[in-house]
Amino acid sequence: MVRHGAVAPIMLLDVLDLQGFSYHWASMPIASAAAWDIAPIYTGNTPDWNSHLRIDNWDDTYLPWLLTAGPFHLSRSMQSDVGDFTIQNMSGDSLQRSMNKLITASAFEGALFAFREWNLDAQQSEFEMHGHLSIASVTEQVAEFMGEQLFNPSDYQAIDLVSETCRWRYGSTACGDTTNNPCRNTFVTCRLVNKERFSAFINNMVDVQPVGLANVSGRDVVRNRQV
Repeated sequence: MVRHGAVAPIMLLDVLDLQGFSYHWASMPIASAAAWDIAPIYTGNTPDWNSHLRIDNWDDTYLPWLLTAGPFHLSRSMQSDVGDFTIQNMSGDSLQRSMNKLITASAFEGALFAFREWNLDAQQSEFEMHGHLSIASVTEQVAEFMGEQLFNPSDYQAIDLVSETCRWRYGSTACGDTTNNPCRNTFVTCRLVNKERFSAFINNMVDVQPVGLANVSGRDVVRNRQV
């Protein structure tokens, strides 16, 4: 929406895929970002398929392929912040659009992105979001991406699980026992003398403080309050 007495902000999307290639899209053509005091968030290698575009300075040029951005769902809790992006798929011939070539020849799933709403008057960002891209759908006309925040706890898998039972396979190098007498993966049945390689936690409650009664006053106390 155009504001009264000001220029509407433009949308900028910088992407760095898993192969190290960078992409810069905007809601309007920008032949030289440096001339507008816009610095790309991500810079990288120039993709091979861009030869037909004849762009000399790849990381200084924003292609006008970004159609829509949003809605963005933001949260102050551990819930993930997400947003949607729509990229036009119009350049190139009708059989192989440029975005189709881009999706098939690149690693866009999990690529880094930085989205900004750029205020041309103030020469600064009004809104900025960083995260990972995920391919939602690709048609002959448009390509839709979903963006998630960089830290998403639901995407992280535990490197290791610890429980009351030992995680080592009996007789393995990590276990270290050579008596050929399998245990039950419990602390009590562990064959090692010092049980130094037992990889679990011990769930035994031990009282280290003597049991006693709390010193509670037996006197009745009457508190009068004035209202």
